[in-house]
Amino acid sequence: GDRSKPPTFGWMTLRVPGSWGHDYGHEFDIPDGTAQATRAWYRLRFTAPRNWNDGRRILLSFDGVNYQCAGYLNGQAVGKHIGGYAPFDFDITSSVNFDTSNELALQVDDEPQGLHSGKALHSGIWRSVYLRSVPAVHIDNVFVMPSVRRKEVTVRVWVRNDTVEPQNGVLTNDVWLGNRRILSLPQVGYSVAPGQTEMVEVSAGW
Repeated sequence: GDRSKPPTFGWMTLRVPGSWGHDYGHEFDIPDGTAQATRAWYRLRFTAPRNWNDGRRILLSFDGVNYQCAGYLNGQAVGKHIGGYAPFDFDITSSVNFDTSNELALQVDDEPQGLHSGKALHSGIWRSVYLRSVPAVHIDNVFVMPSVRRKEVTVRVWVRNDTVEPQNGVLTNDVWLGNRRILSLPQVGYSVAPGQTEMVEVSAGW
């Protein structure tokens, strides 16, 4: 059959996070008989909260899928990813339905060229999957670099602007120990062009 499309029959129930041959986590379906295979299709039907349809971005977040995957929502391609251990997002804003149910299909191949480990524990969607929404202007990533030698911490923040206008603002970064704030870094401004991501860096000693 056409390997670029999910099969129309022969599905079995599997729970994820997990791997082919295991059964735990959030419920998905995969084609029957793929427990020993290197490629499989997952599918899930879900509804999106209607109050998310207000200009925010809708992201499908994966904490780990081994090894290559391609996602389709309601028949439309929404993203591809290579790498079994890094988390990633598919932006599904333009494909998601708020008035009817959605069908997610994910094709997964767990055998990178020359790197297949043969460990069933890491086959398929082996970490959590969740749906989330973010504002059109949001923090896309954060990287914290402490230096004991310099007694200093540096924070890099990536700000994403998914609006059609330039966006300016001010970032505030604090370090907390439990419920106690132990360090406040200087405020730093940002300016992000439409459809772009800007990295902002700030450092402070302790």
